[in-house]
Amino acid sequence: MPDRIDLAGAVVTANALHAQRAHAGYLAGRRAHYLITVKRRQPGLHAQIAGLPWRQVPLADDTRERGQGRAEWQPCGG
Repeated sequence: MPDRIDLAGAVVTANALHAQRAHAGYLAGRRAHYLITVKRRQPGLHAQIAGLPWRQVPLADDTRERGQGRAEWQPCGG
């Protein structure tokens, strides 16, 4: 079924279960952009990502909300 959907230029999000080379390769081959959660159970990949200069990314938005008994903060890089 996913092969019938045109993913070129689409943004695909996935949880840590999909942090696999084959999954990323499939999406890249379909010319999709992707965001995949990476957890510490993949220590090499997690270390590479943690080592990036995240503090140098400019902040484009800083949303703070309260609702349903919780406070939420969503900083978004630009």
